[in-house]
Amino acid sequence: KNFLFIFMENCIFCDRKKIEGDIIAATQNWMIKIGVGIATPGHVIAIPKLHFPCLADVPDNLLDDYEGKIHPILQGEIEEHFSAPFSVEYGIFGQTVPHAHVHYIPLSGEGYSLQSVVREILPKTGIPILKGNRQTLRDTRKKHGRYNFFIEGKNSFVCPIPADISEETSKFLDQELNYRYFLKVRGGKVPLIWGKITPEEKRRDDAWKEETREKLKGLAHILATV
Repeated sequence: KNFLFIFMENCIFCDRKKIEGDIIAATQNWMIKIGVGIATPGHVIAIPKLHFPCLADVPDNLLDDYEGKIHPILQGEIEEHFSAPFSVEYGIFGQTVPHAHVHYIPLSGEGYSLQSVVREILPKTGIPILKGNRQTLRDTRKKHGRYNFFIEGKNSFVCPIPADISEETSKFLDQELNYRYFLKVRGGKVPLIWGKITPEEKRRDDAWKEETREKLKGLAHILATV
C-alpha cells in the first residue's frame, strides 16, 4: 500500500537519531518511547514509525497491530510494574508534536491518584464523550477535524473538538484536557511544559526515566515474541 505520509521533515518523531536513546522497544510498525518531562515513572508513548498527523489517519493494518498487540501489552506491563494506566491521544487538538502518538500514564503516580480520567476529568469540560471504536475515531476526525481520544481498561472514548468553538473555549479545553495540567492540580510533580523543565525537574525526570527503563526492560522481548 502506498502511504501518503512516510516521513516529515522537522518532525522529531521522524528523526530516529534524535530520539533513539529514549526508544525502549519497537516492532516493525511501532516504537515505544519514554518522553521528556514525563508525568510519573511508567509514562511511555506509543508512536507509529510512519508519519501520520493523528491516530485517526493511521491505516487499518497498522491499527490492527496497535490494537491487537501494542496496546494490550503496554497496558498489562504498565499495570504490573506501576499501576493501571489511562491512555490519551491528542488528535490534532492539544498536540505538541504533529505526529500521531498515544500516551500511557499510570492512574496512580508520583503525588497523585485517579480512579478514572473519564469520570473525574472529562465531565468537567462540558464536551461530548463518545464511547466508541476505530470507526468513531475516523468519523469524528472527518466531521470535526480534531478530537481527543482516551482509553481506560477495555473502553475507548472519543471527545470531538468542533473547529468553530470560541478562542476562549479553545483555551479552556486546551488547559483542562492537558494531562500535565490535570495531574499537576491534583498533586502530581509533572512539568507543565515539557520543553521548559527546571534543573530540579530535569534531575527528577532522569531518575523517573531510568526507573521506567528498568521496570519495563522486558517489554522489547515481549513485543518481539508475540
